[in-house]
Amino acid sequence: MSNTQLADQVREFLAWVKPRLGIEGAVNVKLLQHDIVNGKQKSFGSFNVQTQQIRVTVKDRHVLDILRSLCHELVHLRQHQQNRLVATDGQTGSEQENEANAVAGVMLRDWNRTDRQG
Repeated sequence: MSNTQLADQVREFLAWVKPRLGIEGAVNVKLLQHDIVNGKQKSFGSFNVQTQQIRVTVKDRHVLDILRSLCHELVHLRQHQQNRLVATDGQTGSEQENEANAVAGVMLRDWNRTDRQG
């Protein structure tokens, strides 16, 4: 998949998922072409509370995995907008991290069931 095709898929997914998550307005997303270093990569996505930017590593990943990471970070954006995100919430097993994992999984299953063109 070309970078242009991936960007189109991300835009289409954002238009579909934002209303389902209750997110309004523009979302700042940066797709990263970093090499994935096994054992040294803490995460494939992040949400920066200060800049409101979502960053997702895309190189050598399947588009559905990229969208799941994006959705996970969008859930953190929503948690922040609802004042439910604190500094320790990125820890494995935290309530907010578990919510982001669960919601992202459900959203990707629903997305896969939609009738999309392309």
